[in-house]
Amino acid sequence: TDGDGLSDLIEINALLKPLDGDSDEDGVLDGHEYDPTFDVDGDGLINALDVDSDGDGILDGTEMGLIEASEATNVFLGFFIPDEDPTTTTHPNRADTDGGGITDGREDLNKNGRIDEGETVVEAGYRELMEETSITSVDYIAEYPDWINYDVPHNLADKLWEGQFRGQSQKWILFNFNGQDKEINIHTSHPEFVEWQWTTPLDLKNKAIYFKKDVYEKINHVFLPIISDFIN
Repeated sequence: TDGDGLSDLIEINALLKPLDGDSDEDGVLDGHEYDPTFDVDGDGLINALDVDSDGDGILDGTEMGLIEASEATNVFLGFFIPDEDPTTTTHPNRADTDGGGITDGREDLNKNGRIDEGETVVEAGYRELMEETSITSVDYIAEYPDWINYDVPHNLADKLWEGQFRGQSQKWILFNFNGQDKEINIHTSHPEFVEWQWTTPLDLKNKAIYFKKDVYEKINHVFLPIISDFIN
């Protein structure tokens, strides 16, 4: 009846609103939600009734790259935030879309799909380093000149993300750590890592997942000469 892509019978059985195309008012029509009748984050709300289906702290409409809500959405309730960078999206049913060990909400702290307003890339690097590892004793050395993009292979995306192709754009910053190991604490208020270790830049490629190896080749090509000059 409401033209959201789900039949009235399905909506009634799922306790959705057959006369409201966007039952949770997150900007996404009920029938356009991923697995609308499934509760992906186990919070007791099916995805079509959950404004943040995967519980990563970013609203579903933002993760799907929407810049405008559906006509059925009551935007005054505040459950829709337009994506300020729709060229890169995350998956509303995957709390860690890129599989990098950091939830999407932690990678985008203000939950709008872009670096914080007024914050430079280097400032964001300092902040992320402190928030994720407690490290503050560092000196800025260099910034990789370009954004580095990587894609998740189709065969992996098909298995993990219901056929949705995803990737990420990253900016890399080179810091010199001048503190002591006891400063490093990954058990933060929002822990992102299970363990850490020191390694060499050349070994990064060997430790990386196969579709990210090219990323480390690129950063080593630029950063290794700088590291060598810095050490010498």
